[in-house]
Amino acid sequence: MLALSTMRAAAQACSRDAAQEAAAADLAQSGLIDPAPLTMRDDKPLGEALDAMLGGAPTGLPVIDGAGRYMGACTLRSVASLCLLVKGETAALVSSLGFLREDLGRLRKRLGTALDRPVATALDPYVPVLRPSASLAELFFLYYRNNPLVPVVDDEQVRRLIGTVTWDRALRLLKEPA
Repeated sequence: MLALSTMRAAAQACSRDAAQEAAAADLAQSGLIDPAPLTMRDDKPLGEALDAMLGGAPTGLPVIDGAGRYMGACTLRSVASLCLLVKGETAALVSSLGFLREDLGRLRKRLGTALDRPVATALDPYVPVLRPSASLAELFFLYYRNNPLVPVVDDEQVRRLIGTVTWDRALRLLKEPA
């Protein structure tokens, strides 16, 4: 009787592993990953990244170093945060930002001084990454959490950029007839 229950447990574990493997293979095999996304080198001026994003690129660009390792993402949100005196978590803790009285000239000046800095100074800490073995459910959860750009990296140590997945690319795939 013990042998039968052990065999049943092993079969269930094997079945779970197979299901997890099948679900994990979804992202890599789905055709969603853009293997040649527009990227920005970490030492390039921030102004180049902003020009690319305003010129029709996604709302964020993966930032890579000279070896092609993913450093983070430069997003419109991270560039806009450079204009603020109160940034990031501090701003979220303040219930009203009405005390900030900045005119367009001051905001332009603050942004202008930042545009010559390396793009690495404007990495968005909130952009998560996925591995190629991630499930489609993980991807759509990240979209739900308002991450329009999801970089895909090969592993946590090397962090070589495999590609990116964007909302529009994923939604086009879902809309296609099966």
